[in-house]
This record gives sequence, structure tokens and C-alpha cells, in this order.
Amino acid sequence: MDTRFSMAIQLLLLIALSPEPMSSAQMAESVGTNPSHVRRILGQLSKANLAAGRSGTVGFHLLREPREIDLFTVYCAVSGSDCFHVFDLHQNPSDSCIVGRHIRPLLAGRFAEAERPMQRTLQSQSLADCIADLKERVGSDAADMDESSISDALRQARNGSGDPGGSKTGAGSR
Repeated sequence: MDTRFSMAIQLLLLIALSPEPMSSAQMAESVGTNPSHVRRILGQLSKANLAAGRSGTVGFHLLREPREIDLFTVYCAVSGSDCFHVFDLHQNPSDSCIVGRHIRPLLAGRFAEAERPMQRTLQSQSLADCIADLKERVGSDAADMDESSISDALRQARNGSGDPGGSKTGAGSR
């Protein structure tokens, strides 16, 4: 897995917290990638019924409440798989070698056993949990949190002014 999973979570957070729709270019700036990559990930999130764009307008909106979007569902949306998969087995071990002949069955069960608790953890965490954690983390950087601070920081970042690093919390999905 590459970084699409963490980018997808960040994009969903931006959608949930931004007071106004953000373009893919604005989201790409936050994520640190290019707008076409953002649009590809948003397309996968849209196909999974997590977010959708509005025809003829800029921006996306959530199709579910943040508490209804678990991180495993986000993982599945961007990985193209309905099972959690971290470890890959090489495809062409030599059958003429005793180790090569048995390596895949030897490791497959072990890898699956290691992945199961990771999958359960992702299923138990929601986008709302990420929003709450973000509020807590931002709060440790800012003395006076209020409901509009992250929204204000996102607006400033979108307009290219101000430093969103010391911002506080905002909320909501559209």
C-alpha cells in the first residue's frame, strides 16, 4: 500500500471541516501532491459512496456522517480490496528449492494473522474519531479553541494568507 490511504483520510477531513467547498488544487496543496492525484483519490472515495462532487461546481461533500465512516472502509475504497492487506508474498519462488516450494504457505497464514488485529482496529475508528483527535491535537497548540478555528485556518490556507499551523477547531460535514 502506498500513501493513498493517509491522503484519503486527510481529504475526507478537509471535506468535513472546510466551511466552503475546496477545489482539488486547494486540497492538493494541503496534502502535498498534485490536483490530478487528489481527483483520482476523490474518485475512489466517490465510487465507495463516501464523498461526492457536485456537477458543475467546485468541491466535494461527505455522503455519510463522519461517525459512519470507519477507516477500514476508507482503506478498502483506495486499496481496491475488501480485506486488509499489508504484507505481500513474492510471486515466483522456485519450486526446485525446498524453501521456495514452501515459503508461500509458510508465510500466508502468519501474515493474515498479523493483519487481522490491524483490520479490527481500523474498523473501530471513524472519521469522527479523527476529527476529535485533530481537535485535541490542535487544542494543545492553541490556548483558546472555538468551533470556527480550523475552518478559519482552512479558509486562510485556501486564500493563501495566514499560517494555519496555530489554528483551532471547526466542524461539520456538508
